[in-house]
Amino acid sequence: MSQSISNDNQVIKPTVFADVCIDTAFKRVFATEEFKDATIGMLNSIIKDRRIKDVKFINTVIPGEPDNGRGAVVDVMCEDVDGSRFVVEMQNGEQEFFQQRTVFYTSKIMSIFDLKKGDDTFEFPCTYMVSFLNFSVEKLTGIKMKPGQCCMHYVTVDPESGRKLPSSPEYYFLDLTRAAKSLDNILSEEEKWVYLLRETKNLKVVPEVLVGEPAFDAFFAGAKYANFSKEDALAYQKDMFTQMDKILSEQYKYKTGKEEGLKEGREEGLEEGRAEGEAKKQLEIARAMRAKGLDVSMIAECTGLTEKQIKEL
Repeated sequence: MSQSISNDNQVIKPTVFADVCIDTAFKRVFATEEFKDATIGMLNSIIKDRRIKDVKFINTVIPGEPDNGRGAVVDVMCEDVDGSRFVVEMQNGEQEFFQQRTVFYTSKIMSIFDLKKGDDTFEFPCTYMVSFLNFSVEKLTGIKMKPGQCCMHYVTVDPESGRKLPSSPEYYFLDLTRAAKSLDNILSEEEKWVYLLRETKNLKVVPEVLVGEPAFDAFFAGAKYANFSKEDALAYQKDMFTQMDKILSEQYKYKTGKEEGLKEGREEGLEEGRAEGEAKKQLEIARAMRAKGLDVSMIAECTGLTEKQIKEL
C-alpha cells in the first residue's frame, strides 16, 4: 500500500484505496447495507450452486450457552430470502486450528438459529462459511492445490454418489497468497476477489475491465479512503498501527535472535551459513510485511532489502 506516515500526527493514510484485508475496511466493504452489492457479488462468485439476489445483515455475535459455554464473533454474517446464512471471515494471522474453528462457528450458528425454533422436522437452510486467508491453504489443509487454484471447497457428501448431505454446512477457504499478479492472468470469478483483496491497496484507479459491474462498483466505493467517515478513518488507522506493531515486534525478535546467532556463529566459524540464513529470513519477513500491505520503502528500511527485491516477491 502507498502510505504517508507522520510521527507527529501518527497517521497512516492510503493514497486512494484502503487495505481491505484490514478489519475496519473489510467490514465496511462487506458488512454494510450501503455496499451490499459487493457482498452479494462476492458470494455469487464463490458459491457456484446458488444465485443470491439479496441479503440481510445479521448480528455477528454468536452467544455461548447459558452455562458459560464458549461463544464467538465473526466478521460478517448475513442471510438471503430462504434463510440460508453466509459467514465471511478475513484471517491475516496463520492459525493451526482455523478449520476446526470454522466447524465450531457453523455448529453454533445452526444450534442457535435453527434448532431452537421448535421445528422437530430438522429441516433448515444451509450455512456457508467463506474464509479469506492471508496464508497458505495448502499448509493449513495438507492438500495440494492445482496450479492457478486459489479456493478449496469442503462439503459433506457420499463418496460414491457424490450426493450432498441435506442442510450440512459448506466451507470455502480462499488463499490470498496465491493471488494472480494481474487481472490479465485471472481465469475465474473467485480469483478476481482474491486478487482484489490482495491488491486493491496498491491501485490508483479502478481497473477499466471492472467498471460498470455493480458488485465491483460497490466494492471500490466502500474501499475508497476518501469516502471513509471520520470514525471509520480513525478505526482504520488504529488497525493499521496494530498490524505494523505486530510486524515490527516480529522483526525485533528476529533481530535479537540474529545477534545471538551471530555471536555463536563467530565462535563456531559458520559465517557463510549464517549469512545465507539471514538473507532467507529477511526475505520471509519482507514477504509477510508485503502481504500485510506495508509500503515497499518501509519494508526496505526494516529489512535492509532493496525495493527491487521486495517488488519481485
